[in-house]
Amino acid sequence: MRPKIVASTATVRRAQDQIQALFARSLTQVFPPPGPDRRDSFFAKTVSAAQAPARRYVGIAAQGRNPKVVMRKVWLALMGAAERAYRDAGGQANPDNPADPYMTVLGYFNSLRELGGARRILEEEVRNTVKSYGQRRRIGEQRGLFQDRRTFSEVVELTSRVPTDQVAEARRRLGASFDATDRVDCAIATNMISVGLDIPRLGLMVVLGSPRVPPSTFQATSRVGRVDEAPGLVVTLLNIHKPRDRSHYERFRHFHETF
Repeated sequence: MRPKIVASTATVRRAQDQIQALFARSLTQVFPPPGPDRRDSFFAKTVSAAQAPARRYVGIAAQGRNPKVVMRKVWLALMGAAERAYRDAGGQANPDNPADPYMTVLGYFNSLRELGGARRILEEEVRNTVKSYGQRRRIGEQRGLFQDRRTFSEVVELTSRVPTDQVAEARRRLGASFDATDRVDCAIATNMISVGLDIPRLGLMVVLGSPRVPPSTFQATSRVGRVDEAPGLVVTLLNIHKPRDRSHYERFRHFHETF
């Protein structure tokens, strides 16, 4: 019998030429063959947002504001709102707390330089401010959406400069619920997480800057909201003074509806 070769990959380019060069076989067949519906390829099925919660993308740009200030304020707002929702849903007493996927903020950066600057802001400014963020209000003002977070774990980094054993430990901690002793409040990463980081618990991501390589960014943002029970929220922070970011912000909805 002739040998049968089964290969699997995420993306196939010039498959027939590659098989001819490697195995000297001119016949190339894709199994299973494409079906009559383009939304069902056997490997994946596309459903509407009415059937299952879809991932939501939000773009934020502030005129005349420093991008680092915008990032700090957005990070504080997300962490404060998540803490409020977590407590309103029963806190640690509720083992199936629906706000648990949003208690960990995963930050995505296009370069190590941007990531390094953001880490300093998170470890110093955000850590000190978030502990009393919900109490910062004017005299007589009612308590709003945000709640202070008494604890703040160390910032976890997922980049190429982190040893492999630490990356594996970080992945394990990211999958732990918020009531765990070694939980992660905040994690920052580069395009290293574009593939292979399959953690169903994650539901919240902050992206700094417009996507330089759109396919890689779409892969990275797909790390959150991987299950229907925890629909993903991706917040993109754009610098309105950069032409590329401004163009992306002005066409934000069209870009994400057609990518």
